[in-house]
Amino acid sequence: MHKMPVKFLMVFAGMMITGMTLFGQVQIAGKVLSENGAGVPNIHVLAYKPGDAVIQAFAISRNDGSFALKVNAKSDSLLIKTSSVQYRNESLLIKNESRELKIMLRPESKEIEGVTIKAQPIARYGDTLSYLVNSFAQQNDRSVEDVLKRMPGVTVEPNGRILYQDIPINNLYVEGMDITGGNYGVVSKNLPQGSVSAVEVFENHQPVRILQDVQFSSQAALNLKLKQKVATTGTARLGAGITPLLYRFNITPFIFTKKN
Repeated sequence: MHKMPVKFLMVFAGMMITGMTLFGQVQIAGKVLSENGAGVPNIHVLAYKPGDAVIQAFAISRNDGSFALKVNAKSDSLLIKTSSVQYRNESLLIKNESRELKIMLRPESKEIEGVTIKAQPIARYGDTLSYLVNSFAQQNDRSVEDVLKRMPGVTVEPNGRILYQDIPINNLYVEGMDITGGNYGVVSKNLPQGSVSAVEVFENHQPVRILQDVQFSSQAALNLKLKQKVATTGTARLGAGITPLLYRFNITPFIFTKKN
């Protein structure tokens, strides 16, 4: 059997490791600082592939200005952006590799008159994250599941199971209501993405009310916020035959409102 030279194997192994580092998960940590060096909280830090408007990862800076991003992107570089009302938005082009960053922010006064203020694509309210669906939807998306696949931190497996931060969610609600009894794929695969305005993530969600202050949960739940007061969807399967064969009908309609 022909043996490969040791030097060739070492070079090949080095290339494999480099490729895994380049296109595997990288962790980018750092701080956003004011001009006097103090940490700035509540700053949105977003990661993109250059030339792509889809958010690959996001974080919101803590009280000391620190943040952490976990990025899975097939790109040799990343564009890191900050977003804030009180500070100038900053952009950094970096290599797609794990590293630490310090981002200096400069105050910026914004004129309110004549300025259109766009909603943040991701916002945090305590233990709840809110994703603006329009920021992640694409023209060929059919169901809300198609959009979920593009939201940072959310994974949809081929069998329809949804994970948040690599942990399966314990429920999917529509306007805070559990309508599927755990079989949430019926909703995520059928509800048109155009009927949903936002997807909320309830972190550390305990679905059993009497255990909410007693038993900790590491799982999250998702909640779909409807655009309109009423949303409809459904599927129908019809069969045909000749007597004495039986006809077969299977119709599954859904009508969602903000209360029912």
